[in-house]
Amino acid sequence: MHPDDFHHLVECLLAAPPANCAVDCYSREPINKPTLLQVMVEHFGLRYEILGDRSVGVNATGTKPHYYSLNRKAAEFGFQPAWSALECILLETESILRSLQKPPLFQLIYSRFHLRYEVSTLFSHLTI
Repeated sequence: MHPDDFHHLVECLLAAPPANCAVDCYSREPINKPTLLQVMVEHFGLRYEILGDRSVGVNATGTKPHYYSLNRKAAEFGFQPAWSALECILLETESILRSLQKPPLFQLIYSRFHLRYEVSTLFSHLTI
Protein backbone atom coordinates (compact mmCIF):
# COMPACT_ATOMS: atom_id res chain seq x y z
CA MET A 1 0.00 0.00 0.00
CA HIS A 2 1.38 3.38 -0.98
CA PRO A 3 1.83 5.87 1.89
CA ASP A 4 -0.48 8.35 0.10
CA ASP A 5 -3.20 5.71 -0.05
CA PHE A 6 -2.70 4.84 3.63
CA HIS A 7 -2.97 8.53 4.53
CA HIS A 8 -6.14 8.81 2.46
CA LEU A 9 -7.61 5.75 4.19
CA VAL A 10 -6.92 7.21 7.64
CA GLU A 11 -8.47 10.54 6.58
CA CYS A 12 -11.60 8.76 5.32
CA LEU A 13 -11.96 6.85 8.59
CA LEU A 14 -11.42 9.94 10.74
CA ALA A 15 -14.01 11.91 8.74
CA ALA A 16 -16.66 9.17 9.08
CA PRO A 17 -19.06 8.77 11.98
CA PRO A 18 -17.74 6.40 14.68
CA ALA A 19 -18.09 2.73 13.77
CA ASN A 20 -17.09 -0.58 15.31
CA CYS A 21 -15.82 -2.63 12.38
CA ALA A 22 -12.71 -4.10 10.79
CA VAL A 23 -11.25 -2.27 7.81
CA ASP A 24 -8.44 -3.77 5.74
CA CYS A 25 -5.77 -1.85 3.86
CA TYR A 26 -5.56 -2.66 0.17
CA SER A 27 -4.10 -1.36 -3.06
CA ARG A 28 -5.94 -0.56 -6.27
CA GLU A 29 -4.85 -3.91 -7.69
CA PRO A 30 -2.97 -6.85 -6.14
CA ILE A 31 -0.08 -8.64 -7.83
CA ASN A 32 0.72 -12.34 -7.85
CA LYS A 33 4.17 -13.72 -7.13
CA PRO A 34 5.05 -14.98 -10.64
CA THR A 35 4.15 -11.60 -12.17
CA LEU A 36 6.11 -9.74 -9.49
CA LEU A 37 9.18 -11.89 -10.10
CA GLN A 38 8.96 -11.36 -13.88
CA VAL A 39 8.63 -7.58 -13.46
CA MET A 40 11.62 -7.53 -11.09
CA VAL A 41 13.63 -9.46 -13.70
CA GLU A 42 12.64 -6.97 -16.43
CA HIS A 43 13.11 -3.77 -14.42
CA PHE A 44 16.01 -4.59 -12.10
CA GLY A 45 17.75 -7.64 -13.55
CA LEU A 46 16.67 -9.90 -10.68
CA ARG A 47 18.01 -13.42 -10.98
CA TYR A 48 16.30 -16.18 -9.05
CA GLU A 49 15.84 -19.93 -9.00
CA ILE A 50 12.92 -21.91 -7.65
CA LEU A 51 14.17 -25.03 -5.92
CA GLY A 52 12.27 -28.17 -5.10
CA ASP A 53 8.69 -29.22 -5.65
CA ARG A 54 6.44 -26.25 -4.87
CA SER A 55 3.42 -28.49 -4.36
CA VAL A 56 5.00 -30.31 -1.41
CA GLY A 57 4.36 -29.04 2.08
CA VAL A 58 1.57 -28.25 4.47
CA ASN A 59 0.07 -24.81 4.84
CA ALA A 60 -0.64 -24.46 8.57
CA THR A 61 -3.66 -22.21 7.96
CA GLY A 62 -5.02 -24.09 4.97
CA THR A 63 -5.06 -23.49 1.24
CA LYS A 64 -6.31 -20.09 0.15
CA PRO A 65 -7.41 -18.95 -3.31
CA HIS A 66 -6.01 -15.46 -2.54
CA TYR A 67 -3.09 -14.39 -0.36
CA TYR A 68 -4.54 -10.89 0.06
CA SER A 69 -7.68 -9.56 1.69
CA LEU A 70 -10.88 -9.24 -0.30
CA ASN A 71 -12.42 -7.06 2.42
CA ARG A 72 -13.36 -3.73 0.77
CA LYS A 73 -15.24 -2.27 3.76
CA ALA A 74 -13.02 0.85 3.52
CA ALA A 75 -14.84 1.79 0.30
CA GLU A 76 -17.97 2.37 2.40
CA PHE A 77 -16.00 5.16 4.12
CA GLY A 78 -15.06 6.73 0.77
CA PHE A 79 -11.65 5.12 0.34
CA GLN A 80 -10.51 4.39 -3.20
CA PRO A 81 -6.81 3.52 -3.56
CA ALA A 82 -4.92 5.33 -6.27
CA TRP A 83 -1.91 3.01 -6.46
CA SER A 84 -1.60 -0.63 -7.53
CA ALA A 85 0.62 -3.03 -5.60
CA LEU A 86 2.99 -3.22 -8.57
CA GLU A 87 3.31 0.57 -8.81
CA CYS A 88 4.12 0.75 -5.09
CA ILE A 89 6.72 -2.01 -5.27
CA LEU A 90 8.44 -0.49 -8.30
CA LEU A 91 8.47 2.99 -6.77
CA GLU A 92 9.85 1.82 -3.41
CA THR A 93 12.41 -0.53 -5.00
CA GLU A 94 13.72 2.29 -7.21
CA SER A 95 13.92 4.57 -4.17
CA ILE A 96 15.84 1.99 -2.13
CA LEU A 97 18.26 1.27 -4.97
CA ARG A 98 18.86 5.01 -5.53
CA SER A 99 19.59 5.47 -1.82
CA LEU A 100 22.27 2.77 -2.02
CA GLN A 101 24.16 4.82 -4.59
CA LYS A 102 25.92 7.07 -2.09
CA PRO A 103 28.21 9.93 -3.14
CA PRO A 104 31.96 9.08 -3.09
CA LEU A 105 32.73 11.38 -0.12
CA PHE A 106 30.10 9.65 2.01
CA GLN A 107 31.46 6.26 0.96
CA LEU A 108 34.96 7.30 1.96
CA ILE A 109 33.84 8.52 5.39
CA TYR A 110 31.69 5.42 5.87
CA SER A 111 34.54 3.10 4.81
CA ARG A 112 36.97 4.67 7.29
CA PHE A 113 34.40 4.58 10.10
CA HIS A 114 33.46 0.99 9.29
CA LEU A 115 37.11 -0.12 9.17
CA ARG A 116 37.84 1.68 12.46
CA TYR A 117 34.78 0.04 14.03
CA GLU A 118 35.78 -3.44 12.85
CA VAL A 119 39.35 -3.01 14.15
CA SER A 120 38.18 -1.70 17.53
CA THR A 121 35.62 -4.51 17.79
CA LEU A 122 38.31 -7.07 16.95
CA PHE A 123 40.68 -5.79 19.64
CA SER A 124 38.01 -5.23 22.28
CA HIS A 125 38.05 -8.98 23.04
CA LEU A 126 41.80 -9.12 23.70
CA THR A 127 43.22 -8.86 27.21
CA ILE A 128 46.64 -7.26 27.38
